[in-house]
Amino acid sequence: MPQPGAGDIDLLRPFAAAEPALGWEPGALIASYVANREQAGKLSVESNPVALAILNLLAEEMRWHGTVTALNSILACATATLT
Repeated sequence: MPQPGAGDIDLLRPFAAAEPALGWEPGALIASYVANREQAGKLSVESNPVALAILNLLAEEMRWHGTVTALNSILACATATLT
């Protein structure tokens, strides 16, 4: 599970300190925060037709060999079928 960045930790620190007073397990706030960020990231990819087209392409071919123009054509066709 990815850990929050240093800026995130600074933001969460005062709230994490309150976990015992709230009856929460130590680390519950950061675990929830990380899970929410992961879910938000998945949703942003799943709602983006270009991202989905790239993921589908990578599922078929783990490496891309070709020109940017060819890739653009493939992604344009793929996104047309996804939207």
